[in-house]
Amino acid sequence: MLYSLIHIPSITPRIPNTTLVTKQGMCIRFQETDVRATGRASMGVIGMNLSPGDEIIGMQLQTQGSDLLIVSENGMGKRTNMDEFTVQKRGGKGVKCYKIVDQQFGT
Repeated sequence: MLYSLIHIPSITPRIPNTTLVTKQGMCIRFQETDVRATGRASMGVIGMNLSPGDEIIGMQLQTQGSDLLIVSENGMGKRTNMDEFTVQKRGGKGVKCYKIVDQQFGT
């Protein structure tokens, strides 16, 4: 399986929470302290348990703002306050953060 890197954040002690977002509309918010430091040669740790065919498409650190803005490939957007997502343990399935609909706007 081929993997691609989507984001390399600078982690500091001031970042308490990280949010991951998937292609199928799931989000997980977990504490940065749940991610242990690993060596350069290690595979890393699991941030989120993905369903078959799903993939991580984005992430947001708590220091990047108090809202999560999700925009679909069709241009639909949704802005949600980060406090609406409960903090979970990393490696979980997460919660539904947006509903994917096949909708056309404007003609």
